[in-house]
Amino acid sequence: MVDSVEVLRSVRTQLVGKISKQVLQQLLDKMLENKIMNDCEIDLGPMNQGDKVRAVVDMVRNKGSKASSAFIAALCELDPCLAEDLNLNSSGRPAV
Repeated sequence: MVDSVEVLRSVRTQLVGKISKQVLQQLLDKMLENKIMNDCEIDLGPMNQGDKVRAVVDMVRNKGSKASSAFIAALCELDPCLAEDLNLNSSGRPAV
């Protein structure tokens, strides 16, 4: 069984280039709503889009499997086309 932290790590580079600003903001809102990230963590300041995505993915990964699974599930909900391109499903595991 593949851990969701590793799944997120494996798609990190692809997320940097493909995730939209709107979806990233919605993901941050979901992470705040689900108490995975706090207000200070979602305030990413004047970073460019790629750096914001890297920071968020790394923060979520460092919080462990539960947080990584929640992030993947939220991504699948908010951008199913991107999730399919990345071969992700809402269980936090690669789609078969």
